[in-house]
Amino acid sequence: MTPDLIPLIAWNNGLVSNAMSIGTASEPRFNDVRHHLSALSPEIASRSEEMAEDALASTIKSIGEQTAAARLVLDFLETDPNAPGETAKLNTALDRLFRISGDDYADLYLSIRAVYSSLVDLKDDLETLRQLAALDRDSAEISGARAYIASADVPESEYPNLVIDRETLLTGLSPASLTRSRGRGWSAIARDAAAFKVRYAQAYGEHHKRFHDVLPAFQATLTTAKKKSAALGLLNTIAELGTPDGTGLEKDLAELAVGPAPCSQSGSGLDLATEPNCPECQIELAQTVPAAEPARLTPQVDMALGGETRELSRRLVEKALAGRADERGQEFLQLVQASELSSLANTLDNDLVTFIKRVLD
Repeated sequence: MTPDLIPLIAWNNGLVSNAMSIGTASEPRFNDVRHHLSALSPEIASRSEEMAEDALASTIKSIGEQTAAARLVLDFLETDPNAPGETAKLNTALDRLFRISGDDYADLYLSIRAVYSSLVDLKDDLETLRQLAALDRDSAEISGARAYIASADVPESEYPNLVIDRETLLTGLSPASLTRSRGRGWSAIARDAAAFKVRYAQAYGEHHKRFHDVLPAFQATLTTAKKKSAALGLLNTIAELGTPDGTGLEKDLAELAVGPAPCSQSGSGLDLATEPNCPECQIELAQTVPAAEPARLTPQVDMALGGETRELSRRLVEKALAGRADERGQEFLQLVQASELSSLANTLDNDLVTFIKRVLD
């Protein structure tokens, strides 16, 4: 820099006072605000000031109508328990757009400047609004599809491909994905959701048949084991028979659910159009019959009950030989000696236990 230019860039001490004398900002001219207004309404870029007012009024009206439609869509989307975090962001975008207002282009410009520090944010919110409003007609169907797929409990170990399809669909049906400008769109997701339902219904129908084929034998075995366990519990109250045996078996059996009643629905006739489980028995695809548990516990119950029965028989024989058993006692002794555990389980009750205690006393 040449020395003769240095004085030209010296600090002007009167700059502050000159700036203070500029005064309040003047009303923005149309050409000054055209850039901001074009972000709101692109056609403004090619409109004259005289024609801009009608275009802006039409844009504001359209935004209001789209916002109302978008709110309804969000009401459906918010039924998903995983959606509130995502829908909160979408609601925030709509709230920002709702704050834009004005009687003329100058007011609109000032409103935009007050709400948005960046036009990029305004454009993003407008795109979100358009995507939400576009889902208005399909919002109920979208909500139904997502509720169905979310409720379809698919075990990964048996149906790994179906699990992947389910997770992919749930991601595509999330509010963030549905409102993404370059997302797949509802029409494509709807086709995948329909295909998923077909595959799921086939797997569920086969599972439903297997489940109810095994269920009756399981329930019969469990019911018998519980009756024997209850009889064992009554015998364990008789002190003369010694230390109680199998005391934890009744609790183990009680923890096993009997399961649903027999189902009249058949695999081929199941209607899974609106819900992923059988409308009658409501079993899930991941639900199984725990047939192995009664098979494991029943021998233990039989062994403990048999031991108590033999001890009871020995005691009753002693009393009979001593001439202290009446006719009922003799009949019961014959039942016990026959080792009919199922008959014993069906016969033994509190009254009979009281009688036995009196005989053994």
